[in-house]
Amino acid sequence: MNVVVFRFKEGEFIFGRKVLSGRSHCRHCGKALAWYELLPLLSFIIQLGRCRSCNGRLSFQYPIVEALSGLLFLGVAYYFLSYNALDFVSLALKGQWWIFGAMAIWAAVFFVLLLLSVIDYREYLVPDETVYAIFGLAALWILWLFGTGHFGLITGSFLGAYANLFDVRHDIFSNHLFAAFVGFMTIALIFFLSRGRAIGFGDVKLLAALGLLFGWPDVAVILGLSFIIGAAVSVVLIVRRKKGMKDFVPFAPFIALSSFLVFFFGSDIVRLYFYIFTLPY
Repeated sequence: MNVVVFRFKEGEFIFGRKVLSGRSHCRHCGKALAWYELLPLLSFIIQLGRCRSCNGRLSFQYPIVEALSGLLFLGVAYYFLSYNALDFVSLALKGQWWIFGAMAIWAAVFFVLLLLSVIDYREYLVPDETVYAIFGLAALWILWLFGTGHFGLITGSFLGAYANLFDVRHDIFSNHLFAAFVGFMTIALIFFLSRGRAIGFGDVKLLAALGLLFGWPDVAVILGLSFIIGAAVSVVLIVRRKKGMKDFVPFAPFIALSSFLVFFFGSDIVRLYFYIFTLPY
């Protein structure tokens, strides 16, 4: 993932040969790196965050992205295993291989979300290929839900039973298409009203893809959290004079973080919301 982020340039195909081919090298001295200099986390720690050849300081992006990748992949496996009260051995013995399909889809989703978040943070750009990948994974997830019968009034949503408080839960296809429409129109409205100054069109397409992936009402929570987290971070940056009122702040990382939160803690977030506003829950 770090290789793709550092080599990607706007206008190039993000998963193309130019980006993926060739050996990894030090970005300071250009020396090709040996396999023992590429061990996730360990190489950075052992080398004290510096190149072994030129002693140039390595970016903290390396260990941060490596750690987040590992935690997200483990988190996805833990989510589905704990939800079904199973372990890998039980899955194999009971022939419940369908859970591995769900794990694979969502591990790929979070890989793409983390990738586009880091690129947007560095380049203020959401590559189209990453959005198309989420659209494709959304289609697979809808087929998985439909094929395994995991969609209903209180199933197929990461908000749990709270999803039943909303309509459009009777048909999986209309539900996810409606969510894609809501995600697209909400951000598109901001894009056109601000003439692209408040938000990029890449974020518009990303919310449409995530709407198709998460369905309704999950996408509504993702939207709300994205604006809340984005506003909070922007205020902190302005107060600390890291950003000015007219400076751009990449929005895709906030969308991705909100997606992570809804996936892992969706029902808890809604329960907390009802608690704070003293609503019956």
